[in-house]
Amino acid sequence: MTKKLTLAQLNSLKPYADYFRTAIRSGYASYPGEPAIKKMQAIWQELTGQTYPMSPSCSFCIMNLLTDMGNMYFAQRPKEKEGGK
Repeated sequence: MTKKLTLAQLNSLKPYADYFRTAIRSGYASYPGEPAIKKMQAIWQELTGQTYPMSPSCSFCIMNLLTDMGNMYFAQRPKEKEGGK
């Protein structure tokens, strides 16, 4: 996919970074909640013009969504400055 996340989309996904990180690094994640899943699906729809292929009750599908969105998020998010302030 060649579409890029907008700054607004990146900011709306930021609260889920820990879910993305765990899904990508560890192969599991806790349930982010229905509002989060709907937000991720809406962003996917905006980027691709297609509905994300999943069932909201399927843990494998949710894991795939977290992994796919997480890979996009981490590839495109602005680099954070080291050292805090």
